[in-house]
Amino acid sequence: MQLDSKRSSIVSKISDILSAQIGSENGHKLYDVTKGINYGDHVLIEKLASTGDSLIWIIPEPYTPTSDRDLEDHDIPFTFAAMVNDLDPEAGQKKAESIRDRVYELLSSDRQLAGLVDVVMPGTIDPAYRVTDQMAVYSAACTLIFRVLLQE
Repeated sequence: MQLDSKRSSIVSKISDILSAQIGSENGHKLYDVTKGINYGDHVLIEKLASTGDSLIWIIPEPYTPTSDRDLEDHDIPFTFAAMVNDLDPEAGQKKAESIRDRVYELLSSDRQLAGLVDVVMPGTIDPAYRVTDQMAVYSAACTLIFRVLLQE
């Protein structure tokens, strides 16, 4: 499998895992995510217009592949930001960190992402902070690295 199709499959699997856990039904780990998943290099804060709105933002990060003999090593990082609109700063920060932690647990529980990667590795875990002065939106993020080894 070439890198472009491998990367696309990884993003699709990540989205499937997270989407399957969004909803108000009992047992869903992301029951409090109301605005779904946003993928890409930017997100419209206006999507979080109402108090209590929340979403997961998947941010692709740059990386540099390494090469050793006949293998290329691709450590593909993604940052997962939980974004929450809450008028209470403490509650907003706690909710954003709680969603971030559950995203981390969901994606790191299968260390091979259903066989798509060689290993899922932990990256950084960032505390919650207020995103903008205009709105009471808080964000907490974690980074996971998906290692793919490709034959040259």
